Parts: sequence; structure tokens; C-alpha cells
Amino acid sequence: MNYDIKIIGEDEDNGLIEFDRLNLFTKSTKDIATKALMLQLRGFSDINPDKHIKKALELRLQSLVGSEQEGTSMTIDCNHFAETIKGLQLDVFKPKEQLLEATPMSLVINSFIVL
Repeated sequence: MNYDIKIIGEDEDNGLIEFDRLNLFTKSTKDIATKALMLQLRGFSDINPDKHIKKALELRLQSLVGSEQEGTSMTIDCNHFAETIKGLQLDVFKPKEQLLEATPMSLVINSFIVL
């Protein structure tokens, strides 16, 4: 599943990303996805995921393009959890169909939606 992200900023930089800022963006996005998944799987977000779950949380940068006029655009790719954790023993008492249809990036996006 691909996600297109566009960053538009102030007139002086218009969304151009300095390396430290890009590093913070990638680390924060990965941390949010990890904590959101662990909360749904284990009921607590401060659990370190095992290697199978880490593999399911892979976020891949497919493209990164920046210009002073258009800002910065990036395409992030990740797999649905149905493809990556289907063999994982899930809690039989909690329905997980929605989780299996999700992706790491959709968990990040849903973390910012206020219900």
C-alpha cells in the first residue's frame, strides 16, 4: 500500500526538509506505528516487538522529491498486516479483522484522528 505525503511550509523553505528533520519524521512515524500496533496486539504500548512484528512494521521510502516551489513529496510503502502477521497468534477474544486490514502507516494516521 502506498501513501503519498506532501509537506508544504513557510515561504522561506516551503517544506524543504533538512536531514535532521527528516530523521525525526522517520523515527517518530516508526515509533507511533510500533506503539499503536503493540497496544492493539498486547494491550500495552511499551512492549518491545519481536522480530516477526518488527518485520510487519516495515515502512519503505519509495520516493522523495523536493522543490522550493512545490515543497517536499514522499511516497511511503508498507504491507497490510494480513500479509505479515497472519500466522501470529492473536487474542481470540478480541476481533482483529480491522487490524489485519490495516497497515503501519494507517495506524499512524488513525492515531491523529479524534473521534
